[in-house]
Amino acid sequence: MSDPLPPPPSPSPADPDELAAAVPVAADPAAAAETVRRIRRQIARAVVGQEEVVGQVMAALLAGGHVLLEGVPGVGKTLLALALARTFGGRFA
Repeated sequence: MSDPLPPPPSPSPADPDELAAAVPVAADPAAAAETVRRIRRQIARAVVGQEEVVGQVMAALLAGGHVLLEGVPGVGKTLLALALARTFGGRFA
């Protein structure tokens, strides 16, 4: 019988310096909430009718997580990723 495999490495959290450079951090909760509203408004200009998905993607972004966008062709997955990246100067490829 062989030894069990070691557990996979846990995902590393986003680099705080990199994240701070990409998204302005506001010490004031009201200012932070306004920044999130402004980002959502910008995304809504490009992606229509996907408010729930946009909210979930924003939550993942703010939490430093990852998102897998699944769906049939033509629902705006690529457009959502592109619009989100453009709102804060991120890269999309």
